Amino acid sequence: MSKKFSRRDFLAFLGVTGVVAGCFTIINYSAEGEQVELIRPPGAITEDDFLATCLRCRKCVEVCPQGIIKTVPLEYGVKLFDTPYIESGICIADFKCIEACPSGALQKITLEQYKIGTVEINPKTCIFCFLCISTCPYNALDTPRDSEGKLIPRTPPVVNVEKCTGCGTCVPKCPTKPSSLTVTPKNARRIKVGGVIV
Repeated sequence: MSKKFSRRDFLAFLGVTGVVAGCFTIINYSAEGEQVELIRPPGAITEDDFLATCLRCRKCVEVCPQGIIKTVPLEYGVKLFDTPYIESGICIADFKCIEACPSGALQKITLEQYKIGTVEINPKTCIFCFLCISTCPYNALDTPRDSEGKLIPRTPPVVNVEKCTGCGTCVPKCPTKPSSLTVTPKNARRIKVGGVIV
């Protein structure tokens, strides 16, 4: 009977063949050729260091109370395979993922330092109901107003990039299907080795 090729065996195989893989251009692209931009869990160190440090142990996935941390499938390349990312949902910033990380790929941060991305609003589908404004726990969304303080009609809410943490609380509150709000990894705060926030 042939031996079953387990996930552990596969990761060991990747380690042995790392030199061979290095001969190819392995970059963050999907099978369709689109560049992949991932929202990493809170406290993630800068991407190159993250990929080199993360053990792919899935402990952050196991402890996430919202179940929103997933692992990257193999079709996105060996370089990204099995690393954690936030697919969708609301991050409640309890930082259990950081506590569970044994490698240091996720570093301890304060709530003030927490920022995994920034929400973007699709102006083509937004119906200007402003429900997202009232649901944002960080007051990062506001009504669009002109220089005189008058409401600008038929204009999406304004996102305060500095205040928005990318938590995703506003996304499911949007009544359009699909939601007109999307969390992106833009402006995410990442930690350099040594504790510097960038």
